[in-house]
Amino acid sequence: MDYGKIALTKIDRLYKTNNQKEKSYINKCVQYSVKTSQKYFVIDVNGQGFIYFNMSTSSKVNCRVYINSQLQYYKYNFDFASIRLNINGNESVKFEFDTDVAFDCNLTIMGNFNLKDEDVTLVSIPSNFRSIFKYDGMFLVSKGDSVSDSIAKFYSATGGIYGGEFFDLFGSNILYKLSDGIYIYNGSKNIKTNLPIVSFAQIVELNNSSSKYLIAYIIDGFLNIVYLDSLGQIINGFYNISAGNNLKVYKICRVSNIVDDRIYFVCTDKNSNNFILLCNIENNGLNTTFSNPIYLCKSEECRVLKTTSNNYLISYKNAEGFKVLDANIYFENGQVNLVDSRQYNNANDVCLIDAERIVVRYDDSIIEVDLS
Repeated sequence: MDYGKIALTKIDRLYKTNNQKEKSYINKCVQYSVKTSQKYFVIDVNGQGFIYFNMSTSSKVNCRVYINSQLQYYKYNFDFASIRLNINGNESVKFEFDTDVAFDCNLTIMGNFNLKDEDVTLVSIPSNFRSIFKYDGMFLVSKGDSVSDSIAKFYSATGGIYGGEFFDLFGSNILYKLSDGIYIYNGSKNIKTNLPIVSFAQIVELNNSSSKYLIAYIIDGFLNIVYLDSLGQIINGFYNISAGNNLKVYKICRVSNIVDDRIYFVCTDKNSNNFILLCNIENNGLNTTFSNPIYLCKSEECRVLKTTSNNYLISYKNAEGFKVLDANIYFENGQVNLVDSRQYNNANDVCLIDAERIVVRYDDSIIEVDLS
């Protein structure tokens, strides 16, 4: 028996096994901005054994690490730490800090694991977009100065992080929900409104002296439109409005408008039918009327961008991915005339930029697409 050959074979097998384990390891880097008002972040990990966390912070901090609310690790006064946690199956890992200053935390995760996919929403703004990364109890708004810059910021997931549930953004105004109410962040401070706590709402910044914001929300299938002052207090409102033809809706989405100051909403009923509605508002906010709803499509998710006086881009989710329609809509007679239709199979999201550009998301990657 050649013991030398047997030993060499065992070593070779061991090397191959260890090499395979190394290759199966995942190395992922994520970044969080920790605020004095939000001193923690949570990640959902599906692990297979020991997972390693290298954590670097921009200032000295203390940190407690919880797995499913049970304390598993504590580190005192550090700006770099290497942590090993035994995680088998789906676990919620919370990093909680003792700090009186805001700081950035870079976390490198290594091991056999999968991270729960972030809930990402791309929001259209005039000739650009914003990426909203939604986490447990907080969200991150990533923004760039151009479409290409916003795409770069999407990949780095850098931006402002806020506690709460994201609803909508308009300009520098972010509408979101906390457990005690609905808030507006106006770019410099948080404003608590006296709105009812609802599941979602949409915001428009108004250009008149009597009211600062318009907020639209749904309760029991009826549309509610309220006007708020700069302090977030309701100064006028129209409540329990039927969207038309006894239509009851459970969700609304504001139409992105790069043409004029008119305000439109897409209303979705319980059967996933989507209708576009024009909201006619007098400049003083004392009177509001609505056009009859015009049917667009059947989908769980539908977004619209107004590109000219009568032309609109419509994106909606279907079984294959997303479809984008170029259509002319005439509210005078309720007609929709299709100009063009494009299908993006396997797409997770489509963000409408302008008449010639969209941004398409495929899982964790996004790409600008030229429609011209």
